Amino acid sequence: AAFLAAWSRHVSACAERIPPGRRLVLRTHELDRSHARLAAFLDIPLDSLDRRRGHLNRSTAAVPLDTLVAREHVADVVHATCGAGLARHFPEVAGWDDVERIWRDDASADARP
Repeated sequence: AAFLAAWSRHVSACAERIPPGRRLVLRTHELDRSHARLAAFLDIPLDSLDRRRGHLNRSTAAVPLDTLVAREHVADVVHATCGAGLARHFPEVAGWDDVERIWRDDASADARP
């Protein structure tokens, strides 16, 4: 809960203090296909970004979180500490299953030609 609360405060502070034209919001599950937006925002060449390492730290846990802590508890803590920020950036996410769905759908989209 403490980590999530700190993360939520940080995201909220950035959203409040950084003018919209000076910030770029990249949704986590879309990082692998956001390189062009990032390069344009930073005004750098697209080929200067290392596109192979976009999700280098994704799922680094040895075991899934829900094998250690009940999903309902995690969902309650996330909602209590991060609900407003998540609603702003991920309006289609209402719960754990939605998170899994957007990652799965995103992977399916990346696999398409």
